[in-house]
Amino acid sequence: MIKIALDIAGGDLPACERIKGLADALKESKEIELFLVGNRSLIEKDLALFSSIDYDRLHFVHTEEVISMHDAPSSILKNKKNSSLALAVDLVQSGQAHAIVSAGNTGAQMAASLFKLGKIPSIERPAIAITVPSIQGSFILLDAGANTDIKSSHLKDFALMGRAYAKILFHKETPSFGILNNGSEKEKGNRITKEAYELLSDMPGFSGFIEGREMMNRVCDVIICDGFTGNIVLKTIEGVAYTLLNLLKKECKKNFINKIASLILKPSFQNIKNKLDYRAYGGALLLGVKGISIICHGSSDALAIKNAIFLAVKTHKENLIASINL
Repeated sequence: MIKIALDIAGGDLPACERIKGLADALKESKEIELFLVGNRSLIEKDLALFSSIDYDRLHFVHTEEVISMHDAPSSILKNKKNSSLALAVDLVQSGQAHAIVSAGNTGAQMAASLFKLGKIPSIERPAIAITVPSIQGSFILLDAGANTDIKSSHLKDFALMGRAYAKILFHKETPSFGILNNGSEKEKGNRITKEAYELLSDMPGFSGFIEGREMMNRVCDVIICDGFTGNIVLKTIEGVAYTLLNLLKKECKKNFINKIASLILKPSFQNIKNKLDYRAYGGALLLGVKGISIICHGSSDALAIKNAIFLAVKTHKENLIASINL
């Protein structure tokens, strides 16, 4: 059985969404056991809303202490050692669970994972790897926010980790990867990206520099950058997608002809929306620590939580940590 520690208390949405996500995961897979970390009485109250829950595959870890989204990440190590997030990471550290899934405080999860699970010796800096959906298929972006200031050697680490993850996610022996830059020409870029180009140029699958406008065409399997840039890129993509969706809705309601046309095209619009749905991948992986730590969006609903659990299962079965630590 693959055992997952699920932080029930963490997240912006009500806990019943995370409960529904785990209930759906249990129904679809018989190889999962879950540690539910949070207030047991509240968890059991929400569990009662769902039929056919296999309680034999559930373990409860009770705590009433919670890390809020506004708490400093350091508080998980100093003042809130018994929070649901801290105890969930402890389960992975002790070997009782194979992975942690949380939609709580990202900074706190990073801090707890790094200091409790430890860093893979061959990796200088852990990085957040997120799967970005596009019309041409998905690609992996890292770092998506863990490191704002980096060295060129850190980009090499990101490339090694990203390729290991892409092998599992895309079933490719030699995934392609590139460096996000302000131009595709070798002469462009800052000191760090130019140095990284030289470090990575002989690595199999290297695609060179990738411009921002090329990203959503999925020109390669993995795109690497510093966490400051990656986080801005990610939130810009989210913002543009949200804006375009709202503009499209307004246009569809403008007049009678547009309304009729929108009804005809509704299946096509839904297909596009499904292709760009981040929930299909559940969460982001914190790569570079000695354990599987999956960071979910704070607004993750039941579908996102279910798929985050399945991502944890997949990466554990495929020995992702061992493949990075070569």
